[in-house]
Amino acid sequence: MNSQKFIDYCRHHKALTRPMRNFIPCLGGGMAVKLYLMSRGVSPLPKKVSNTTDFDFTFYVNHPLTETEVEKYSLAMYKCMYTFLSGFTRMDKVKIKSYTRKSHIPATGKKTYHVIQFKNVNGDDFIDCTLAYVPGMKRNDINTDVSRKLGLPIKKLTHMYKDVLVVLAGSFIYKKIMPRNPLGKNNPEKGQKDTARVAALQKVKTSPKTIRTTEFIKAIRAKNKSVALTKARGIIRNIARVIKNDKKIV
Repeated sequence: MNSQKFIDYCRHHKALTRPMRNFIPCLGGGMAVKLYLMSRGVSPLPKKVSNTTDFDFTFYVNHPLTETEVEKYSLAMYKCMYTFLSGFTRMDKVKIKSYTRKSHIPATGKKTYHVIQFKNVNGDDFIDCTLAYVPGMKRNDINTDVSRKLGLPIKKLTHMYKDVLVVLAGSFIYKKIMPRNPLGKNNPEKGQKDTARVAALQKVKTSPKTIRTTEFIKAIRAKNKSVALTKARGIIRNIARVIKNDKKIV
């Protein structure tokens, strides 16, 4: 499966942008950042942004799920993406992996339940679908103009920026995502990509960047762990406070 061909397919088949009864599907991660920046005319893109070829979808539900509901909603998520992909490629050439992923990000209240992966025949990642709940997530968080043009549901800049930033800052604080810390030893490449994404989104004129987040990025690039940790803690506290007060950020 080819990412550019899939993007072209989505432009002409917009099922994922239509309202769904059970979910608010949304493209996130590096591909969402890449496509959003391209739609805003940002050029050139950093290599760690432009090199993204896989798609990370989150299927948001409107309430915390019980174990029984997780099974029900995971199946519905699978059927949704399987049906959509069936019009794009031969499904006998797609490797599918389904597994439980229980995690929680305290700052945003995000809970993840299950992941279904659709991989290329050689095993390379292509599409990940994550079943998740985030308090306060609503359809109004989706950028309807960009989503209609692309045929892919993408969040508004403020929410996209927050999503990437909370993972990057959280990698200094939360054990579950520490392996993707850009200054760590386990898998720094993922954190380095997140760093590039936040920095690239800050270049958009309407970006909700702050002095703290700018200093945070500078500390990461200078490999100053102590300053980066201090800034990360401040960012996480601010995100948690703003969300608690039901305001926008960062």
